[in-house]
Amino acid sequence: MTADLANGYILVGVDGSQSALRAVRWAAQEAHHRRARVLIAHVVTPRQIDYESPLSVDDQVEMHGHDIVAAAEYRIEKHFPSVRSSVTVVAGDPTRSLIELSRGALLTAVGATGRGRVRAAVFGSVAMAMISRGHSPVAVIRVPEYYGAVQTGPVVVGVGGDDDGESALAWAFDEASRRHTCLVSVHTWDTRSTPTSLLESSMAEMQARNARVTEERATLAERLAGWQEQYPDVPVTRIVRQGRPVDELVDIAEHAQLIVVGSRGHGERSGALFDSVTRMLIRRAPCSVLVARPDSRLNAVDPARSTPARSTPARSTPARR
Repeated sequence: MTADLANGYILVGVDGSQSALRAVRWAAQEAHHRRARVLIAHVVTPRQIDYESPLSVDDQVEMHGHDIVAAAEYRIEKHFPSVRSSVTVVAGDPTRSLIELSRGALLTAVGATGRGRVRAAVFGSVAMAMISRGHSPVAVIRVPEYYGAVQTGPVVVGVGGDDDGESALAWAFDEASRRHTCLVSVHTWDTRSTPTSLLESSMAEMQARNARVTEERATLAERLAGWQEQYPDVPVTRIVRQGRPVDELVDIAEHAQLIVVGSRGHGERSGALFDSVTRMLIRRAPCSVLVARPDSRLNAVDPARSTPARSTPARSTPARR
């Protein structure tokens, strides 16, 4: 089973689990917002192939994947009938196959858990590999069983103090705009970064903290400058906190519909480069997490808006059945 990859698409990996089906629905909703299409991908592993069977490998691959991709297609047709979808079922290593398919994707969606007793391991190996070595932003879908078409709550974005987070801001503002919701921007700093010499007395500690809060608020304001002008329809709340980034983001996002964070790079060594905060966040987050890539920022924004100091490409054309 192969798919037409000529146009841009949102890739979603499926394995027959309920988590994957919720990722399919999330991907379809995202495709609806962006007038894109969905590519449903299922990978049949070598251990599922019986090389002594009278059936050919291709026939076995199609047989193993048929019901799984059919269920995913039905989920899209039921909830987002205007969204065009296509499927691909291939044999191979799930991680490598999905990474290759992500080359042409606007965005990749994966479920937070897989199918069977080893679902945690599957999640760890596939989702993490997609984040560290994939070629598109990755959304790890964490939604409840009663997940509906309409979600409420803000989009939360983790804002760092460097340019690595620019892609996260682009995606976060665009997601909030398309979802007609507000954006909560969160900037944190660790207590260990405060010089101990300033903590010699309670007064010195208070003065040092106040000075640091003022400094970090200025950093956040600088990072948001331009984006709020570009997205005047998005109300923005700024939060500056002292503490561990993961703890603060998880706490603030309790009622959010999406958290957006950035990753640090791409390539064979990206596992060592991309932030450990992201690893912990996607395991603990109360909602879905979108991990943006530095080289994928331009895929997120509307061409009618100009990215601060950068240009943007056109959106993909409307896809219809």
